[in-house]
Amino acid sequence: MNVTENNIDLSISTNEYSDVVASIYDAVQTGEWSVPLDRIIEVTQSNKAFFFVHDVGSIEPVLMKLQSNFVIPPGILEQYHARPFDEPFYAINAALSEAESIDINKNIAFEEFVGSDYHKKLFVPFRTHYALSGCLIRDGECESAWAINRGPDDPPYTPQDMNFVTLITTHLSRAVSMYRNLRLYK
Repeated sequence: MNVTENNIDLSISTNEYSDVVASIYDAVQTGEWSVPLDRIIEVTQSNKAFFFVHDVGSIEPVLMKLQSNFVIPPGILEQYHARPFDEPFYAINAALSEAESIDINKNIAFEEFVGSDYHKKLFVPFRTHYALSGCLIRDGECESAWAINRGPDDPPYTPQDMNFVTLITTHLSRAVSMYRNLRLYK
């Protein structure tokens, strides 16, 4: 059966969903964020999943985790970090409330961006075209967001994928907050 929390269709089994959620909360203790990100990539058939945490007023992330199912060309991540506010997805995600998620492609005129310098230098080698995203923390001191991506040759995300991201964003929000608080406490 492909129905889980609140009878929302996720196109995955309840056991698969529970495994992803359990891996998220396990990462709070272990710090091994690659495990839940890999599971999310697998479930959503994405090419990458990532999240970041940064203090307000700082561009440098306190924590950033990126998992992909392809080799990211050298230097691309550094180029991305050098221009975080140039990303067209950033402005849309920056307007989200904590634990809110969004299908970015439905909220941006992506075709107007294709061919731009940023698109050629970063989105093409990052294989970014379709994106689902969520805000994890926005508390005035810290901001955190996450996203999954598919490339231009991949199919667009489905409503079931968005349902999954909506539910998982809530769990990731709690888990990243817990992880942050545990690290501050230690």
